[in-house]
Amino acid sequence: MRICALRSPTRSAMLGAGVGCVVAHSQSTKLEVHRLSDTTTIFEQEQDLDTFGGRLSRARAASYLTTKELSLRLGVKPSTVKAWECDRSQPSAHRISKLAGLLNVSLSWLLHGVGTAPVEAEDETAADVIGEQLAKLKLLHAETGQLIGRIETRLDTLAQPPLE
Repeated sequence: MRICALRSPTRSAMLGAGVGCVVAHSQSTKLEVHRLSDTTTIFEQEQDLDTFGGRLSRARAASYLTTKELSLRLGVKPSTVKAWECDRSQPSAHRISKLAGLLNVSLSWLLHGVGTAPVEAEDETAADVIGEQLAKLKLLHAETGQLIGRIETRLDTLAQPPLE
């Protein structure tokens, strides 16, 4: 928690308790103490270095929405959403806020890559895909072994001297 000491009641009224401040009055000095919530926790996370459009595209895919469905919910054209995802343009502030809510991600993640990211179901499907590829590779390995055996047998028969 950060603590800010303010002596002026008018200054504390301007800051207001509505921004997450707790006001404590000391009886001996009439000192007001404001405790601000510490936001260092989002900076302790590893930053997603993708672009805004890349993060938007991943969040949309994780929410199982098409560009057309998302555009209908936002009241824009599908080509506008595609332009955002390709980083050709950026949505306005109120649309970014709506995007974060619709896609169930934090505004800070969408804008800067820190905060609540989407839960991507692709990790589970990636494991399935890799498992299938491994099974195919094992099958190809077995077939290659059989082919090598046939070639060796053929070479052995060719290397034997012909019978007279």
